[in-house]
Amino acid sequence: FQVVAAVADTLTTDEVEQLRLIIAYIARPGEMETFESLNTTGKANFMAQFWKDRDPTPETPMNEFRDEHLRRLNFANDRFSLGFRDRSDGWRTDQGRVYIIHGPPDQIDRFPFASGREAAEKWNYESLPGQGAVYFLFVDKNGYGDYRLATSSARGEKRDPTWDRRIQSGEFERGR
Repeated sequence: FQVVAAVADTLTTDEVEQLRLIIAYIARPGEMETFESLNTTGKANFMAQFWKDRDPTPETPMNEFRDEHLRRLNFANDRFSLGFRDRSDGWRTDQGRVYIIHGPPDQIDRFPFASGREAAEKWNYESLPGQGAVYFLFVDKNGYGDYRLATSSARGEKRDPTWDRRIQSGEFERGR
């Protein structure tokens, strides 16, 4: 993804869509609805304010929050894109979404395919704000590297009691 630096009146429909996609995972409740209700100039102004509101050091010319977010988007595209999709689609995967929102996990436990068990990755975060320690279990059911979220202990994420039981049994614990 690139930061669109065009003048608001010259933004194309594709550029406006790119702006929407760039912020979709990190927008606060109601912000996407506001963004969608604006005209092109309003959307460009919204984006400028969106990043300004999140800038941890507004007195400097850099916006560290925006730069980190764009770095995560680019990493997700590089690392999680699948061969049968466009290389820029890594941000659309479950792993890409979690990485963009929460950053790199503190620990990744990898479980290769085994008889009776799909390949899986368990991402562990020691301390997510307001939640503490959480995990995300991604499973590759087809063996193509398309790891999808099976269950998580994070608030608001997919929770599957079947997978939770498998995790509690120790099947997806480090060292097993």
